[in-house]
Amino acid sequence: MSETYEWQISIIGCGHVGLPLAVCFAERGYKIYLFDKDFNKLNLVAKGIAPFFEPNLSELLKKSIALNRLEVSQDFKNIINKSKVIFIAVETPSKKDGSVNLKAVMKAGEMIGEALKTTSNHCVIALKSTVTPGTTEGPFKSIIE
Repeated sequence: MSETYEWQISIIGCGHVGLPLAVCFAERGYKIYLFDKDFNKLNLVAKGIAPFFEPNLSELLKKSIALNRLEVSQDFKNIINKSKVIFIAVETPSKKDGSVNLKAVMKAGEMIGEALKTTSNHCVIALKSTVTPGTTEGPFKSIIE
């Protein structure tokens, strides 16, 4: 694959959803920026070490880094300003009552909203985390705005 795409993509969360998504987009030629609140996990990923097992993930991760298609960053505002698409892939654990804990989703939305205040960047924000119906158009949209 020799194609390289102009669009740059940020993925917030490099867990079981975000990291495989990142390496798949990188494999297709996109430039990917990864951010996670867990800096230890980010450091592992930056070294080409997947923090969990997924078939072929380690090989694709190392390849993506070697081809300069995947980069981890602790500079949240910078990656948001560079990106045309932002995927939110953060944890949404279940609460004891069976509802979904949206704390990480809302924190990501708040950080994106703050970052977008300081830029003229126009981007697509895609919520990939598991949420209940109405979350995207309701509280998530509100917190970004």
